[in-house]
Amino acid sequence: MKPTNVDVLRLRQILKELDTGDSNLVTAQSLRKVITWLLQEDLNGPRQHQVASRQAPVDFDALPDSAYVRLAQIVPAVVPVSHATLWRWVREGTFPAPKKLGSQVTAWRVGDVRAWLDGRAPETKAAKRTRA
Repeated sequence: MKPTNVDVLRLRQILKELDTGDSNLVTAQSLRKVITWLLQEDLNGPRQHQVASRQAPVDFDALPDSAYVRLAQIVPAVVPVSHATLWRWVREGTFPAPKKLGSQVTAWRVGDVRAWLDGRAPETKAAKRTRA
């Protein structure tokens, strides 16, 4: 879906507000990258080929709940499972659904992942015996 002129103007306005505001640094940088990418795609047309790049490791505990993280930043560092398992959990509703930040950008809100982690206390051997 190609953004309209109104969308482009609004994105540029948000970008200007981010450059001058005192918003959260991590969230503002992530949002700035997405908006810049969207504006470039609008001006240059769709990109033909994109090389997948690994995201730099982040300190998950230092991020605010409102920040977003990509799949490579949470698997396996935060959630020690494979990508396929995590996506299966999303499909089954066991893991929080990600947000689409762009046509090819999917990310999870840190607060949602933390809430999921807090709700998954390790099961003790005694609890497993009584359940069986």
